[in-house]
Amino acid sequence: MSSAKILVVDDDQNLLELVRMRLESASYEVATASREVDALEAVKRQVFDLSIVDLQIAHRDGISLME
Repeated sequence: MSSAKILVVDDDQNLLELVRMRLESASYEVATASREVDALEAVKRQVFDLSIVDLQIAHRDGISLME
């Protein structure tokens, strides 16, 4: 069985890297995005099982990004 694919979106690079490392160490496939445009491009390219999105990102709030 393949591991779950998780997208993590946060404009804090240190937190983004920490979450990525922790999830990968638990055998998840992780993609990260620090900008809204990168997150939108990522979901156009592939389907994720879960998205972890910061509620306050640079130009948009996390809720409107998920919509």
